[in-house]
Amino acid sequence: MRLRLGVRYDGAPFRGFWPNEGVETVGGALIAAIAKIFEEDVEITCAGRTDAGVHARGQVVTFDVAETNRDRYPALVANDSAAQNKMTRRLNACLDDAVRVWSVATVADTFDARFSATSRTYRYFVWDKPFADPLWRLSSWHVDQPLRIESMRVASDAIIGLHNFASFCRLPEPMPGKIPPTLNRRVFRAEWFEGGDDRPLCFEIEASAFCHQMVRALVGSLVDIGRGWRKAGQMGAILAACDRSVAGQVAPPHGLVFWGVNYPQTIQNGLL
Repeated sequence: MRLRLGVRYDGAPFRGFWPNEGVETVGGALIAAIAKIFEEDVEITCAGRTDAGVHARGQVVTFDVAETNRDRYPALVANDSAAQNKMTRRLNACLDDAVRVWSVATVADTFDARFSATSRTYRYFVWDKPFADPLWRLSSWHVDQPLRIESMRVASDAIIGLHNFASFCRLPEPMPGKIPPTLNRRVFRAEWFEGGDDRPLCFEIEASAFCHQMVRALVGSLVDIGRGWRKAGQMGAILAACDRSVAGQVAPPHGLVFWGVNYPQTIQNGLL
């Protein structure tokens, strides 16, 4: 029986999502909770492997449990809403307050949180005011000067489409005898939204997938442009260089949120 979880979390206490022995991770916490409820060890798949300190609003996790659990939870197999809510509460009772399961559903064996996805969306928040706001200090990057949002919008246009993002990601370790993974990614949207007196600026980006640290590296260079340290017209050349050293700093992790994931409409209607 395959189950799908909708998950939200504050990434600050964790060393990323993916289970890693010896350190506290979101995935490790979920596996422990699932094992306690279903009384078996499981392997999980997620829509996006977030790094240490990165948050999530729309994470999706899938895992399989033994056929015996199908007999134990017939109402859950039928996706009865009361059974789903009960299982959600049971899982949350086994989790720290920093992680919350928001939904539980039984899905087809062909559905996979990672490989069934058609796109993923991240948001990055920047507080661009002289003084930090204590209410946003744990979920936005404080830049102590107003940023030129129009320049950042123009620069963001350059990354839309299919590109090699080697300038904006941590390069994977080479593995002897194996072809290096592609760093080509298709970006569908890259937009900046105004903040306000009580809200930070927001960068929202949707892509087929993301390289390691890609969003944070993009934001670092875009903020350089917003500060006036670089020109908006340079963004295309930085991208084309495929050289991490020509791009800006990596923005801190606590401003980044894995916002959501899209699946084919047939799956959305029938399984989720």
